Amino acid sequence: MTSLRLRVGAGAELLGDLHYVRDEYSFDFQPSDGDVLARRCPAGTTSLLVQNLQLEVGLPEQSLMFAWGLHPQTIWSESRLEPPAARPGVVEVVWPDDLSLGTSVAVDDRFAWGTTWDPVRRWLRIAPSSVDDGTAVEIATGVIVVVSGDQLRSVWLNPAIVDTRAS
Repeated sequence: MTSLRLRVGAGAELLGDLHYVRDEYSFDFQPSDGDVLARRCPAGTTSLLVQNLQLEVGLPEQSLMFAWGLHPQTIWSESRLEPPAARPGVVEVVWPDDLSLGTSVAVDDRFAWGTTWDPVRRWLRIAPSSVDDGTAVEIATGVIVVVSGDQLRSVWLNPAIVDTRAS
């Protein structure tokens, strides 16, 4: 269990494309502007870990950037989902110490984070409960995080589904 906290702020979401690659069981995010990560993350990146899903964190600002990584479709349950009304913004990770380059930090593991998929609307919700109270922030195209107080409540993803990664 970690003692990380989150802080919501004003700002623009990272524009790009979120894909779920079926044969790799993973998410991939490609920024629209190839140089944006160098500008937003001059000191590199690290990530928050929700199950196996990574929420990339830019350094030194420690802001959430996008989602990526392993998240097998075999663990998703299907249900109709209504994504929260989100506003573009920035979510900063507040950590007692500086986050280390390339070292993932797990979010609170006292709760089981379940995954629900709406195949009609193509929304995926990863959360420890069915309650989504809090502020919904679109940090990147197709990536919404819900923060209540200073805690992560859920992650919402709206990926394009592809069978294999484009070369």
